[in-house]
Amino acid sequence: MNKEQLEVLETASEYIVKLIDGMYETVNYFQSDKEKQGLEMIPLLGDGIAYIIDVITVLPLDIDSSVVININTQLAELIQGLEYCDYVLVSDILNYEIIPIFNNVKEGMSCIIEKQDKSEDKSNKEDVDYVTLTGH
Repeated sequence: MNKEQLEVLETASEYIVKLIDGMYETVNYFQSDKEKQGLEMIPLLGDGIAYIIDVITVLPLDIDSSVVININTQLAELIQGLEYCDYVLVSDILNYEIIPIFNNVKEGMSCIIEKQDKSEDKSNKEDVDYVTLTGH
């Protein structure tokens, strides 16, 4: 992984923490009967999710294809919950399906960055091998 790619990954790694926090905040809004605030968060979450998906599919990472498929499946169910104004379902999908996937992606990103840092300690010219990110 080159320097620019590593910088993108580091930025995404910092951002995903904020995204996950925003997901928890949205869950809390829906669980506290503050649907209006929860609904206001949905477009922001969508933008953040799209950004992370772009990063993990564009960078030279060995991505288990089930990660993106699983995210898309859960997003389709979330959208259906929104269409039916089923905010319990929306909250549950975020809390029990989407957040765990993004926590796994976050851990995978951290692992890649850590391996890159160790590689740079050994030699500034070495690249890190692919690391597999899984959605499980």
